[in-house]
Amino acid sequence: MFSKSVSALAAIAFLGVLPGPRQASSQTSQKKPTKNEVAVAHARERVLAILREENGCTAWFREADPDAAGVFESLQIGIAKKKQEFVQRTTNERGEHSYRHPWGGRSNQMAGPGSLVQVNPDGPFFTVTLPVVETRPGGQILFFGGFRILTVGGFPGDSPEAQTTILLHELAHVIGRIPEDDDSWDGRSSRNTDEVLRNCRGEIVETAQRASHASR
Repeated sequence: MFSKSVSALAAIAFLGVLPGPRQASSQTSQKKPTKNEVAVAHARERVLAILREENGCTAWFREADPDAAGVFESLQIGIAKKKQEFVQRTTNERGEHSYRHPWGGRSNQMAGPGSLVQVNPDGPFFTVTLPVVETRPGGQILFFGGFRILTVGGFPGDSPEAQTTILLHELAHVIGRIPEDDDSWDGRSSRNTDEVLRNCRGEIVETAQRASHASR
């Protein structure tokens, strides 16, 4: 989950860009959505449900943009091309492990309304577990090390809470509510997620619970 410039070619390569209601086309409406596209659409609805209410999360976003809900509604959310992902693990001289999970979402810092957001089809938005590979500094793979559960701020991957958190994280980049981060080992992305959850955890959990009850 990180903010990174997305080139025009990358945008063209999106699989299943999901326009907001204002950009819906007849071609999109005729195409049967995939399971992943449906998951993104439901996550979009949960985020909008949060941002259209008066709550602490909405107030936090409005400090950066008074129309945070309108900005989010205008975003083009796309599913990136599928590729094999792993959880990378490094081990220091004391035998202590550090892990790096694959990215969940990407966006342009301060991109504003109508900009593009990518979600990773093999990241925590859709995936619960991935293989672990032991790596050396620089990324050289040494050996396979089992499997690891993916999480987003403590929420398991492929959960409504994780998906909502990822989209709120990317909105925070788009309007400049959190600083730029990337998928390096420095932990900036995780710290940014923690900041989003510090202000929005309650609303994320409540909205996921409401959606679950409504679907029964």
